[in-house]
Amino acid sequence: MVPIALYVSLDIVRIIQMRAIASDKHLKYEHPISCRTFTINEDLGQIGYIFSDKTGTLTQNKLVFKSVSIGGIHYKDNNLELPVEDETVRYFLTALAVCNTVFIVNEHPELIDRIEFIPKYEADNA
Repeated sequence: MVPIALYVSLDIVRIIQMRAIASDKHLKYEHPISCRTFTINEDLGQIGYIFSDKTGTLTQNKLVFKSVSIGGIHYKDNNLELPVEDETVRYFLTALAVCNTVFIVNEHPELIDRIEFIPKYEADNA
């Protein structure tokens, strides 16, 4: 049995950590940080990968689409003519246009190496 004081203590620690993050002068750029949840420290601790680029996406506010792999076919700078009549390409482009984050759900793992495997796309607006 867990004592109720432990839950209260954990909530107090979360509040202190949230305020420490919000008041850190090294974390703000133009505006101070706004913490909207008590579990921000725990959420940040779950990050496994940070993808970063040096193409000017953040500094120049310019995002350049350079390459993509759809259905095992790699399209890049010199071959960006995507066959929009292909159903897989249309699904991918629709998901790319509509969703902030997309992940593929493999409902048929036995078909992963076969040509008739059609992935199901799901999205989550974070």
